[in-house]
Amino acid sequence: MAQFVSARQFRSGIEQEKALPVIVPGNGLEIQHRVFSSEFKYHYLLQDVYEVTNTTWETLPHFLIPGGESTILIPIGSGKRSKPLFCGTLTSMHRIMIPPRSAVFVARLRDGSGEWLAGDKIAELTDHFVPLANYLPEADLLQRQMRYAESYHERMLQLVHVFGDHNGHEYRPVAAMERSIQIIYKTRGNIAIADIAKTVGCSDRYLNKLFRRYLGISTKHFAEVIQLQYSLNTILTTNPRSLLQVAVDYGYFDQAHMNRYYKKFLKCTASDMRMPERNTEAAMEIPLFA
Repeated sequence: MAQFVSARQFRSGIEQEKALPVIVPGNGLEIQHRVFSSEFKYHYLLQDVYEVTNTTWETLPHFLIPGGESTILIPIGSGKRSKPLFCGTLTSMHRIMIPPRSAVFVARLRDGSGEWLAGDKIAELTDHFVPLANYLPEADLLQRQMRYAESYHERMLQLVHVFGDHNGHEYRPVAAMERSIQIIYKTRGNIAIADIAKTVGCSDRYLNKLFRRYLGISTKHFAEVIQLQYSLNTILTTNPRSLLQVAVDYGYFDQAHMNRYYKKFLKCTASDMRMPERNTEAAMEIPLFA
C-alpha cells in the first residue's frame, strides 16, 4: 500500500468538482451504477462502482473509455479461471467480451488515487491490466464472496469492507495534484496548462512531474481526456442531432477537430460512438474471462 499523505497537505478550502463517470451502454447489457458523494467515508478514493450484466445468450462487448481513474474489474459468472484485474490510467478505448449470463463488477478509483493500491508503481500500469492480487492479497477471496452475494448492493458493501480493512478512510490526495484535477474538471479540460500551474502555485514542469507520477500521463494529456469524456457523455446520453454543436460546446474548433481527438483516444469518430458495438475492433480487448 502507498504511504498516506498528511491531511495537512490537503487544502481543505477546495470546492470539490465532481468527476464525470462515463459508462458506455450497450444492447443486451444491464447496468447498475452508483456515484459516491463527498459525504462518503472513502470519497477521496472511490469515484463510483457499477455492475454490467449480459442478459442475453450471446457474448457481448462492454467498453471502457480513456480516463485518469484506476479501475478494478471483478468477473462474476462464467469462467472459473477468471481472475480480478487492476489497471491505471487508460489512454485508449478497451473492451471486455462478457459471456452470456455473466457480469463484471467495476470499481473506479478517483483520478490520481491509484497509488493507494499500487504505490509508486501506478504510473507503470497506464493501459496495462495486471492481476488485482498483485496489490490486494485478498482479491481472489473477494471475488468468491461476490459470486455468492445475492445482489449488486451486497457486492458493493463487500468491496467497501475491503477498503476499510486497508484504512482507506485515511487516504488523502496530494494537494497540488487534487487542486489541478479539480480545475480541469471545472473547465471541462478546456484550459491552458500554464493557467493551471499559476492557479495552483507551481511550475508547469512540476505539475507535469506530479501527473506523470500519479497518472502516468502529462497534464495536457489528462485535460484532453477530460474534454473528450464530457463531449462523449453528451453524445451517449442525449443523442444530439448536431455533433458540430457538441464540438463547439466543449471547446473544439469544429467537428473535424473533435474527431481528431476521438481517433486519437477511441480509434473512431464521434459519430461512430453513437453505436459503439459496431466498432468493437477499434478497442483493445481485455482478457478478463478465461
